[in-house]
Amino acid sequence: MKLPGRPLGPGVKFSLTPMIDVVFNLIIFFLAASHLARSNETDPVNLATAATARADGAPLPGRLTLTITAAGAYRINGRPRSATDVAGWLAGNVGAAGGAAGLELVIRTDKSTPFERIAPVLRQCADVGLSRVRFAVEPVEVRDARPQ
Repeated sequence: MKLPGRPLGPGVKFSLTPMIDVVFNLIIFFLAASHLARSNETDPVNLATAATARADGAPLPGRLTLTITAAGAYRINGRPRSATDVAGWLAGNVGAAGGAAGLELVIRTDKSTPFERIAPVLRQCADVGLSRVRFAVEPVEVRDARPQ
């Protein structure tokens, strides 16, 4: 028995061009999304150093990042904000999360920032019930002082 062959004329053809376009668009989307996800930690500040600094793990879903520049300006996600904006932002995030239990605030502050610019943020955290507050620091290598 002879099987019928495939006709050589017009038929169904597959084009890979649309699939390649979709793959490239997905690559560009994920590159842009990962850049935006990291952009809230890229404001240029000279962090203080600490010998007891720990490496930061993967970002938590409830992590909020606030940057305070050397001039004392507040920045959230790279945008300048006023002190009242920061208070509203903290209260809004605590309200949206249904409480402060799953939230953590990371304060990235320049080492020359006066404490007068940091204290109101800490007070606002206490007012909304946010107790998990960390300061971002650069680790410093501690040398062993014992003689070899």
